[in-house]
Amino acid sequence: MTIYLKRLSSGFNQEPRYVPPPDHEDMWKVYTVCTSSDARTCTTRSDIAALAHPHKADVRDTLFKFHVRTHTGQEIKELFSKKGQCHPGHRYTDTKGQEVIIWRLWLKGKVRVYFIYLESVNKPTHPSYLIHHKEIATIHSCVKAKDDLDDGEKAHLKHLAENVLKCYNANKQIYL
Repeated sequence: MTIYLKRLSSGFNQEPRYVPPPDHEDMWKVYTVCTSSDARTCTTRSDIAALAHPHKADVRDTLFKFHVRTHTGQEIKELFSKKGQCHPGHRYTDTKGQEVIIWRLWLKGKVRVYFIYLESVNKPTHPSYLIHHKEIATIHSCVKAKDDLDDGEKAHLKHLAENVLKCYNANKQIYL
């Protein structure tokens, strides 16, 4: 199995005059997951399409703010001022006994965007590599009326995260 990672762009922005700052080595690179080499198959796009109209704008606004803030290169938790805007949404233990955290971003309305850090024990661990290798994958966007996830939602997020991390750790990802 191969995953396709497409850089999250400012294309979700509602402001047509916005020009994103140039990329730099300390910034976070945020990706959306695609099911094929066709960028139209990205999961973020299908998540947005499945939402009711007012929530579509909230997801786009959240992703835009996430995109802008990750350009700073700061730690993600430091980029959001209010308590609860960015925090662990679900944790599980993988087959190697390591804890995996699926982060939840909540900036507007009832919309939640879930993401994972793309890290691997198979990737080089030299500090210079880690500085230049700041990658995140958004794995799911949805409307959530209450904070707690039910068992089905936890299982779904775990399944998505496992698939992405399995491919990423096996170097079976293709960047679009």
